Amino acid sequence: MNALAIVFLSVVPTADRATSADDLSKAITELKSGETKLKSTYQEVVQGYKKVGPIMKQIGDVNHDVSELQAKALSIAGQGQGYNGRRAEANARNALQNRIKDLEKQKKQLENELKSKMGPVEEQENAFRDEEKKIWEATNKSLVPILYVLKIGDDRKAFDSVMSIFDLFIFDDHKDTPHMKLGSVLDQEVLGAIGKCLATSGSNFVTNLRKSLDKSIAIKYASVIAVTEIGPDAAKADKDVTSGLNEIKAALLKNKSLPKAERDARLKLVEKAIDATRK
Repeated sequence: MNALAIVFLSVVPTADRATSADDLSKAITELKSGETKLKSTYQEVVQGYKKVGPIMKQIGDVNHDVSELQAKALSIAGQGQGYNGRRAEANARNALQNRIKDLEKQKKQLENELKSKMGPVEEQENAFRDEEKKIWEATNKSLVPILYVLKIGDDRKAFDSVMSIFDLFIFDDHKDTPHMKLGSVLDQEVLGAIGKCLATSGSNFVTNLRKSLDKSIAIKYASVIAVTEIGPDAAKADKDVTSGLNEIKAALLKNKSLPKAERDARLKLVEKAIDATRK
């Protein structure tokens, strides 16, 4: 092989990698420009929930009070001794039951008020979901093919380009609307593609991935997927990776607010990553 051929072969992979990173950055910029409507519909949902939020809180408070009174009524059952004690117990239990009935009546009124005001909020939420679906489709179509080609290696620019995907609004946790039911980012093809692309960096940026384990949902689980793909070398490069994964697992096991299907899906990914780093 002559010297010219050696030089040519040595620079082509680098040029391809740089071009792919640039293509990715360009695609991200184009997607950002298409998120305007998604952001505006989201703000409409936020404002809508702000209007009904106080009613929802009142309903939550009433539910809490009812639960406490019911527990108190159970705790005094059978405590009265003798005629006077049993009579006092019955009076106390009746008083609690009357208070519970009043609260349930109040709750019914609040629920009726909430129902009368939820129509516009539900319309705004449906508009957001329709737009969100379009953006997810565009994001998957635009980024997945690039991510499957891009190889990061030790190229910090390429790594940062992939991580910049999470600047897209579609990957936001949308914490301003805790009552809104959102789809799972774990269901999107692009998340797996991001994780596998990040894994092409090998052990070069494992510490960055470990630090990402306590960030947004999308970043967290893309990093979990990447660590799984990297395997034992991830734990060798950063001894705190496995402990970070175990912390996520512990938090998930304690989490009672996530839907079971979502919690189980997240647990499955984390447990797979833990097993992979220990092989």
